[in-house]
Amino acid sequence: MILSASLIKDYSALLEISEMDNLLFNVADMDYVGSIMSCKADGVKDLKFKEEKKKETLEMANISSFARYLKFSLELGYMLPLGR
Repeated sequence: MILSASLIKDYSALLEISEMDNLLFNVADMDYVGSIMSCKADGVKDLKFKEEKKKETLEMANISSFARYLKFSLELGYMLPLGR
């Protein structure tokens, strides 16, 4: 019970901070705190994040697939042909 109350408290605090951040961003964007902050808010809107796929993840997936194949084959008592 204590753990779940702590998680709810942490989530509520994070949500509150996020909403306050959104509110202050919108206030700055609407030029209520000066033109400099409005220009900076416009600059933030133009930011784009590019997601890069990591090669390690792909390699680990291949190793994991081979490990499952190997385990299954050994349980049967012989190696199955891989075939391509």
